[in-house]
Amino acid sequence: VNLNKTPHLTNLNEDDLLTGKLNYVLKDGETKIGKKMSNNNPDVALSGLSIAANHCVIKNSGGKILLTALDGAAETFHNGVNPKKGEEVELKHGDRLVLGSSYNYVFLVCLPGQNKQELFTMSPHDEVCKEVAAKQGELRQQGMSAEDIKKREDFEKKMKDAEAAKKKAEEEAKRALELKEQEFQKKMKEMEEKMNNEEKRRMQQEFEKQKNEAEAKAKAAMEKLEKEKREMERKERERTAADTELKLLDEKLMHVLPLVKEANMIAKEIGKNHALSTKLAVTITAAKKRKTEVVIPVSLNGNRLYDWDVEKLDNRIYIMRDFYEKWCETEDKASFTIDESEDPWWDPVEGGRMIGKAQLVLEALTMQLENEANVKIISNEGKPCGTLSVGVYPVSKDGGEIADEDLVEEPSQLLGTRMDVLIKVNKASGLPANLANDVTVKYNWYLDDAASATDAKDGASPDFAYQKKVTQDPVTQKFIDYLAKETLVFEVYGVDKSAVAAAGKSGGMFGL
Repeated sequence: VNLNKTPHLTNLNEDDLLTGKLNYVLKDGETKIGKKMSNNNPDVALSGLSIAANHCVIKNSGGKILLTALDGAAETFHNGVNPKKGEEVELKHGDRLVLGSSYNYVFLVCLPGQNKQELFTMSPHDEVCKEVAAKQGELRQQGMSAEDIKKREDFEKKMKDAEAAKKKAEEEAKRALELKEQEFQKKMKEMEEKMNNEEKRRMQQEFEKQKNEAEAKAKAAMEKLEKEKREMERKERERTAADTELKLLDEKLMHVLPLVKEANMIAKEIGKNHALSTKLAVTITAAKKRKTEVVIPVSLNGNRLYDWDVEKLDNRIYIMRDFYEKWCETEDKASFTIDESEDPWWDPVEGGRMIGKAQLVLEALTMQLENEANVKIISNEGKPCGTLSVGVYPVSKDGGEIADEDLVEEPSQLLGTRMDVLIKVNKASGLPANLANDVTVKYNWYLDDAASATDAKDGASPDFAYQKKVTQDPVTQKFIDYLAKETLVFEVYGVDKSAVAAAGKSGGMFGL
């Protein structure tokens, strides 16, 4: 078949070397696409959980190529959009056709007399998948929006204005000094014969004074302009970093969401009552930097058991697909069971799940002042989930008050001395009821490798009455910087007993 003269579908692949290697001719009449089964033999046979037996059909008639989504309408995407079941959509050269919940099959429509090779450059595999994810509401459209472009243009204009203002200030200062120099020389020449040496000396001093004042004024103006310029650059760096993080997050979501959807479809098909979801875990680091990660909570009958990271999901989805194929091949589905150790949905339910984090500012310690506060506990989803009463107190070597002669007036006087700090975790309140069991609080002080922890307490408002004295000897500049710039992060954990019970009942068996 001469593909240059025949309408056809050509594949796109993550590996560019495999792109364009599979071509499916769209013959006159109908080309049926779907899963090959004992009672179904489509023209284009595809496999996979989300591929229906009668997935869709493409009709080549009267010079038009028409797509009709059938039983696979929910998993058929034309240029990123779901066509309705039974609706005819005309296909044009370069249109993108994606089949499967995990974007299993990605095709380009190629029509006779058109340049096929340029399509591979215009529509690479990852961009086509992003198009689907964006139009299905799974991530925002990539690229710079009109607002982003305007922000960038405003920043560039401000930087140009700041540079021009700085240059103008430098030129004006230089001109002012030159004029003063000329004025001084002129006066000196006019009065040279009339003035004695003492008067000349005084005049020279006055000129130097005026010159120094003008230079100081010009220097202050330029330093101000330079500071404003650096501040604008800092804000732009932060904005760019935030945009970059969001783009990377979108790409990760685009990868994760179809896998979660596929895992849930497999579980439903085989009667497994586990469900995966996707959440964004927002954390603020000790250095007060915001960090967002994708986590995949795994639930059983509505009880959240544990959270997976993206890497674990990647590993488990392959095992799930393998078991699904085995399940399909098993005639007696009711007898199909799986050992807990081989169950891709199973993980041991850990003793405690993080409720959230609370942070306490340490800067007061640099002036030997205490800081006690009721701080908000923030969950990984960025929501308040309780309050934690904590504090840090500078104390003497024996744990008492610091003697007057040992008090300092500025942080630098602490260098080389010994500092003792009492850390207290008093109590918590307003904790979520489902996690208000065996509640513990953990934290890492300065360079500690191992975390310190309170005893476990029950209840939504547990009283910990915890305290521990830590010592830094000698105090270094690095330690002072730690106190001045970072926070002490308290992680609050609790046990969801209903999840533990649900996991214990599952036994790793399908259908439970």
